[in-house]
Amino acid sequence: MPIETKIDFEEKLVHATCKGEVSASELYDYQNAVWMNNVTYGYNCIFDMSGADLSQLNFSDLIPFATNAVNIDNGLSEAKLAVVIFEEFQEMLTKFYHALMELTSGENQRNLKIFYSGKEAINWVSN
Repeated sequence: MPIETKIDFEEKLVHATCKGEVSASELYDYQNAVWMNNVTYGYNCIFDMSGADLSQLNFSDLIPFATNAVNIDNGLSEAKLAVVIFEEFQEMLTKFYHALMELTSGENQRNLKIFYSGKEAINWVSN
């Protein structure tokens, strides 16, 4: 699977790392496997796509992903989502995803921040 996930139940942290080409269906599979079970509700997340090829994704692929995320989070504004990126297209997709979440949920959403370093993302999520 191009999205490897580690869940730290003690720290209440999901760390997802994307490697290689990632498709929309793989994003949905990740969301369903990790977030739809309520076991990780309220957990912070580091979503590292710095090693991913997202060229097969379209902006429209993120609409159902963002809608599902808002429904899963259900007003969870204290949780953090750190997105680690490497290139401009990844940043554009992340900003579009964030805008979709704002349009869908208003103020009640995860605190999302973009990073170019995994270490910075870990530091932010830990504080």
